[in-house]
Amino acid sequence: MKRLLGSGEVKSNVRDQYRRLLVQCTEHFEYEEKLMEQTHYPHLARHKSDHRLHLKEGRRLLKQMEDAPRRSARSGYESWRGWFAAHVVAEDLAFGLFLHSDR
Repeated sequence: MKRLLGSGEVKSNVRDQYRRLLVQCTEHFEYEEKLMEQTHYPHLARHKSDHRLHLKEGRRLLKQMEDAPRRSARSGYESWRGWFAAHVVAEDLAFGLFLHSDR
């Protein structure tokens, strides 16, 4: 995806990949939240809220990409990439530590 965006060629397959990414994120978030519920993770509500906001932003970016593909695709990619990096470091790492703790 980054190669296509870097070349300035925004094609329909980029939007299709982005749609698939949204589906995969939704499925991953559902799995993760179920695991958090099963393990009684104390920060589940905050984590779920973060997921919902990210998916909402993802749908907004997809709409932008459909309306103005060239301009929106790169900013969408950068936005999602930044969120994932921050989320994994701040939230998912904390959950991993919780799972491996004595609780």
